[in-house]
Amino acid sequence: MRPFALLAVLALAAGCTSYPTLAKTGTVKVRPENGRVLSPAPAGGKATVYVDVVNNGGADDTLLGVMSEVAGRAELRSRDGTIDHIVIPAATMVPLASEDRHIQLYDLKRELREGDVIIVTLLLQKSGAIGAITVVK
Repeated sequence: MRPFALLAVLALAAGCTSYPTLAKTGTVKVRPENGRVLSPAPAGGKATVYVDVVNNGGADDTLLGVMSEVAGRAELRSRDGTIDHIVIPAATMVPLASEDRHIQLYDLKRELREGDVIIVTLLLQKSGAIGAITVVK
């Protein structure tokens, strides 16, 4: 009877196994989507970038800054000025797609023409540097 009882306990335990989802593990999984530059811009000028930041993970992350090789300087901006950070809560999408929150590129190193593709790098506290593919509209 002992081997049977042990086998029964193991079978019950196996049936009770649960595998954690990404949301339950508390990890961060951030990705940028829908990156776009609002309009063409001349070399030396500035350009506004919109992007949606999606966090499919179970933990918050914080966007600390941005950069791009096509610009001398890049900033997180709002209509009131520079933003020093933006919290990206777990299991949400945070749009940087309005005057309230967006990315501004300054001192462009080259002209940005309609159809050009550039990379804007998001600098996140937990996820590190993530490139956002951005199309000039």
